[in-house]
Amino acid sequence: MIRLENIAYKFDSSSYQKKDADLISDLKKRIKANNLTNCVRVDELIFPSIAKALADVKEKLSLNHEVQAYVRNDSDMQAMCFAGDGDSIAIALTSGLIQIYEPEELKFVIGHEIGHHIYQHFRLPQINESTSRVEELNIHALSRAAEITADRIGCIASGI
Repeated sequence: MIRLENIAYKFDSSSYQKKDADLISDLKKRIKANNLTNCVRVDELIFPSIAKALADVKEKLSLNHEVQAYVRNDSDMQAMCFAGDGDSIAIALTSGLIQIYEPEELKFVIGHEIGHHIYQHFRLPQINESTSRVEELNIHALSRAAEITADRIGCIASGI
């Protein structure tokens, strides 16, 4: 079995800032409401190939999390991961992305987004929170490390 904690890029570690729990809880509620209002939830009847890709990724990563995937009507090719509640993960894929990518390619994208959740990248400091140029550069370095870590999970999820 793959130990996901061993996959993290060496600079993607304990540099997370603590976010206020109430703020995160409120954000989760607003994101869930937005997804339910503006997106279509992925299920086997509406998006069978995406639902299968999602199930394959969960199996490949040995995830016990519930993964809720949504498709957002947007021509841009984007994917987003939102902090879920407890053991749940919410992912949004844009319609532009699912029109272009094959299910096998979507496995990488889904795995990448799950990687962001597993390593709690939402806790990383944001550029607008920097107080100096040095701090801004360090935040950029953390962001790159987070993307490398998420890419590694995407590779595992897609079988690359």
